[in-house]
Amino acid sequence: MNFAPDPNDAAGDPDQVLELFLAFWISRSVMAAVELGVFEVVDAERCGEGLTLGEAQAALGLRTRPARALLDTCVAVGLLEKEPDGRYHSSLLGARYLSSRSVYSLRNYVLDERWCWPAWGRLEDALRADHQLLPEDEEGYHAFPEDFFLDFLHGHSRVMGDRLAAAVDLSGARRMMDVGGGSGAVSVALCKAFPALAAVVVDQPPVAARAEHHITEAWLGDRITTWPANMFEDPLPSDCDVALLANVLHDFSPERAQELLGRVHAALPAGGRVVILEIVPDDERRGPPLAVAFAVAMIVNTAGGDAHTVPQYREWLEGAGFTGVRVTPIAGRMVTTVIEAAKA
Repeated sequence: MNFAPDPNDAAGDPDQVLELFLAFWISRSVMAAVELGVFEVVDAERCGEGLTLGEAQAALGLRTRPARALLDTCVAVGLLEKEPDGRYHSSLLGARYLSSRSVYSLRNYVLDERWCWPAWGRLEDALRADHQLLPEDEEGYHAFPEDFFLDFLHGHSRVMGDRLAAAVDLSGARRMMDVGGGSGAVSVALCKAFPALAAVVVDQPPVAARAEHHITEAWLGDRITTWPANMFEDPLPSDCDVALLANVLHDFSPERAQELLGRVHAALPAGGRVVILEIVPDDERRGPPLAVAFAVAMIVNTAGGDAHTVPQYREWLEGAGFTGVRVTPIAGRMVTTVIEAAKA
């Protein structure tokens, strides 16, 4: 038999498959770099022209071989830079999104995925059970260590808030309820973009308390307040003309998502708007890859969450009594879509 590759073979390059199933080498290395504090150690503002391998390994508490392997992997994927003399320092990408000093830091998001790593190692069990395997909260989401629960998506949400501000016009809005608003990061971004807008962040009491810290840091305490509540059980604010659901509905089953949209509809006045920012695959679930694979992540992380599609959201919104559904794609490999509608 001839096993020589056929240049006309439409199957493509086997390295494509290697890159797919060995991608965890890189993702796990990035998690380790974040957990070990690499992006603090080689922060350009702290270490000037960078650190030699010896200086970096001493700061990280590593031996030469693992320090070199980890730092060079971060260089290869663009998170660090390596000067001709061998000194390491953060790249702009690494400094902006992985240093704890950055308001846009994804550090806690990475650490949360590190905390979930054992569950990914049992993915086959989760798929067979159709249920996440980690300890879960009352809503079926995996339970967090408190520091992650309060803040793990803050930096990512700031980035998403900036993108949302470029996609929607809230210049005529008076007050927005940010339902499941977490740290308040999206409200902060939108209030900075629209100076006449006020907001109220609705979330569980411990989360709302942490949001107040971020709101104060952003000097927006006069325009953003908090509303400690269970969004499925407690009353929602009644004096808002916009409701925002930013990366919230994917955490829940279709039934629970529809229930929440119904509660939001009831809380809005006639003419009030709902704005949904979400991780949405295309209608046939063919792509984008991260948005499609997010459905698997929801099995790992939640009891009923999913990567819902635009037709689902449209059906749910119209079923709740909203009209004029408008869909706006945004630039993003995972968070892809803004959906707006109005209460008749």
